[in-house]
Amino acid sequence: MNIEKTILTNHKPIDVLLQMKKIAEEGTENEDIKKIAQDASRITNKVEQQKYIFDKVHDLAVFRASPNDRQQLRTTENIIREQKANCTGYTTLLSSSLLLLNIPHTLRLVNTEKGQAGFNHVYLMTDEAVMDLVLNQKQDGTDEFYNRSEPFFNDEVVFYNKIDLPMLTTVNGRVSSSRKIREKIRVYDGWFDTVADLMGDECKRECDVKHIQDPELRQACKAKCPSEQYYTVPDVRYQAGQQSLFSGQNLLIIGGVGALIYLITRKK
Repeated sequence: MNIEKTILTNHKPIDVLLQMKKIAEEGTENEDIKKIAQDASRITNKVEQQKYIFDKVHDLAVFRASPNDRQQLRTTENIIREQKANCTGYTTLLSSSLLLLNIPHTLRLVNTEKGQAGFNHVYLMTDEAVMDLVLNQKQDGTDEFYNRSEPFFNDEVVFYNKIDLPMLTTVNGRVSSSRKIREKIRVYDGWFDTVADLMGDECKRECDVKHIQDPELRQACKAKCPSEQYYTVPDVRYQAGQQSLFSGQNLLIIGGVGALIYLITRKK
């Protein structure tokens, strides 16, 4: 089937996912979303619980594609008030509900057009199911609440490229609050970048998230952070009057960081 065309004008795909993440987190304060999560919390079976959330979010809005010249991201309040959502809107509503229940899930941005560049669809994945509320609805925007088909739960489109952004992850069976660090360790191309992230300040961490896939822009952004807060890896060259990289203190720091990386990234 034809999936709504996503236009990423002046934005990298990861920027869209990060903005969706922000909207989803803000959406946890919405009363309608809180009610869905509260009612779903009474369902013990994970698949049934997620199917309930899926159906309730489906009831909140009917599909309407973004304008042709841009990708439209709406707040939770706007979607519920207007009763209209595109693929990004449905995904953020679902994510908000799952966040309230601490259910690990991932935002998946995909390209469904073989031989075409870019990405044109987004949906949500959990360990138990695929949540894509667009698949049952006409892409020309002619569906209404009264005449659209039942949503396709746990059905995934064929895609040729993807970018995943975990919203919650689990470590040893527990939901991890350190998921950002684990994501960056997996994506980043430099060990020193990871060490610096673990020991750096908030300014630098913001650079990491903003430029998650572009090491050059990431380093340029970090260079603009206040020098008294920015952590740099010690120079290997020993200079008179300065502490060596291999001093006892630095070795303890490096060893501690290595142990922390291992504990964060090791699989169950």
